[in-house]
Amino acid sequence: MNDYGAQKVEAESKVLRALPSATILRISLQYGDHSGLNPSSKNVLDAIKSGNAVELDNLQIRSPTYVKNTAKDKFYFFFLKNG
Repeated sequence: MNDYGAQKVEAESKVLRALPSATILRISLQYGDHSGLNPSSKNVLDAIKSGNAVELDNLQIRSPTYVKNTAKDKFYFFFLKNG
């Protein structure tokens, strides 16, 4: 595990110790309007659109997720479904 992964695990562990009923979501490859942010998925899409090669590993199965769908689904899950 690299430093980034170890930091995520440590942060998630702290959250769960403080609030055992918490739900941890790991959502990768967000695309859409990020309001000025520069996520890695945007960099990949920009490189592909420019005709540049993109090197990716095959150690994970991931799928790009539209940021508005993620927000809508989180809202439903946390607020509507749970009262």
